[in-house]
Amino acid sequence: MAGEHATNANDPVYFQDVQRKLVDVSLRIEEMDRCGIAMMVISLNQPGVQAIPQAKAIQTARRVNDELAERFVGAHPTPFAGFAAIALQDVTADDELESAVTQLGFKGALINGYSNIGGRDAVQYLDEKPVWEILGARCGVERPRVPAFTRTAGAADVRRLSSTGRQEKSMTHYLRENFHLTTRGAFRTAGFLHTLLEVGADHILFTVD
Repeated sequence: MAGEHATNANDPVYFQDVQRKLVDVSLRIEEMDRCGIAMMVISLNQPGVQAIPQAKAIQTARRVNDELAERFVGAHPTPFAGFAAIALQDVTADDELESAVTQLGFKGALINGYSNIGGRDAVQYLDEKPVWEILGARCGVERPRVPAFTRTAGAADVRRLSSTGRQEKSMTHYLRENFHLTTRGAFRTAGFLHTLLEVGADHILFTVD
């Protein structure tokens, strides 16, 4: 995959073909059948709504979720499931996730790292209190738990999984009990094997951009 990217990174014809496959539902299903993939969980790709201003992010998240539900998840519920886009820049983000899960049938949320909450240098990370209050309302213990797919999982993120906010057990314990890891961007066999030995095959998912 890394070699393919290096070869085609600046090829407009290559990317036109990629874009065509991304939006064509029937082509996706054909590719899944050909590769033996029973279900695909789809979502808005990076940088997602986290990289755009707050007001626009909220509107974009709602529009993207509605479109994914209409074209993929709702129309083809067997091969497709969805992770909702949510704008963590706003405290009402939980409302959109609630709607996506209960009304659109999505399975959880996708969060592309930190959120833009102002100018270029005004960002909010996943281990900051406002973010965890939003996620805790839906992905925590107050309501039925749903997964949050993130592109980062730093030490502070893992520590916050403790119910008291303190790291009461080892970092490895929280990693094994609360996280599933993906193969996206993993181009080193040694790194993959180390991850496999640490968390086990049941906690590793196949993913692509």
